[in-house]
Amino acid sequence: MPAQQDTVDRYVINNEKIEKFDGSQLEGKTVKSYSIILATGDAGTTVYRVHDISTEQNTITIKGVSAETSGTKPLYIVDGKEMEKGSTLSIAPDKIASIKVFKPGSREAAVYGEKGDNGVVVVSIVTDKDNASDSGALEPLYIIDGKIVDKKAVDKLDVNKIESINVVKDQYAAKRYTDETKAGVVYIKTKK
Repeated sequence: MPAQQDTVDRYVINNEKIEKFDGSQLEGKTVKSYSIILATGDAGTTVYRVHDISTEQNTITIKGVSAETSGTKPLYIVDGKEMEKGSTLSIAPDKIASIKVFKPGSREAAVYGEKGDNGVVVVSIVTDKDNASDSGALEPLYIIDGKIVDKKAVDKLDVNKIESINVVKDQYAAKRYTDETKAGVVYIKTKK
């Protein structure tokens, strides 16, 4: 059985091999979709594959090769957790909140200690809280002059009769008035 070799990553952008990937190749690009697959390959080669990353007109593929070839391996952090060898993660494009690439030696990469010496790729996933207002899952509680009303009553209200509006973006603020979970409270005071 042959001895295992150390592994490093080969970076390919638009079918062109990048000798020294440091993250700058991704700066200023918009990532539309991707997935990360980390798996151990044959003969000690660790395969790090990031596929279907679309930028304006680019595709980026990252594959592991033997240590004799070239490159360094960045640390991947997804939603605050380090990606482990052999793990697989696919992320729908609309679930990606942000992707940050920290160059080796940067202050941000140094936060991760020795693991961040070769750079860090941090992926943040959209939380349910981020999606709540978009999906309409949680509506606020509406109160006009101290009385709980529905959204229809607010929509019918003449804007010229409104003295003030106070919005409290805290789902627990509604617990004072109802047991239902709401996305905050909208207090409306009308002119007398």
